[in-house]
Amino acid sequence: LLISSTYQQHVKCMTENQKYGSKNYVEKEAKGEMKQNAWCEQVERAIKFVKEPRLKSLLENIQGYSNIPRKEAKFINFLTNSCRIRDVSLCKLAWKAIADEAEKLKKEEESKKATEEGTGADFKWKATIKRKLREAGGEMKVCYPWF
Repeated sequence: LLISSTYQQHVKCMTENQKYGSKNYVEKEAKGEMKQNAWCEQVERAIKFVKEPRLKSLLENIQGYSNIPRKEAKFINFLTNSCRIRDVSLCKLAWKAIADEAEKLKKEEESKKATEEGTGADFKWKATIKRKLREAGGEMKVCYPWF
């Protein structure tokens, strides 16, 4: 079933701010939509790392859906009803593959956040300024780049 690209662009409703706001108005993505997009990305990442052919084809099949559930019980129910998968063990393997990718992504984000916080939060401005003043003999030349 091929759906034209114009239909896919018009699936979402237009907000009043988009319709009546200024021409440069940019709608902020909803929180739930951000979570769902992240979950769909995790499905895509899981496809790359899965080796079993049946599981890979199942994940490729559900990749086309935009409403993939983020809870295990609902996900398995979704697979049995929407994709007609009767093998519960295959459904659980698919969930495990996606959940593993979610865990990897969460760990990567935490480590990235920790490195960002470690460099900026531990910096002591007051001590640095005092040290520089002491080194300069109590006087410091201030340069204003905007002059």
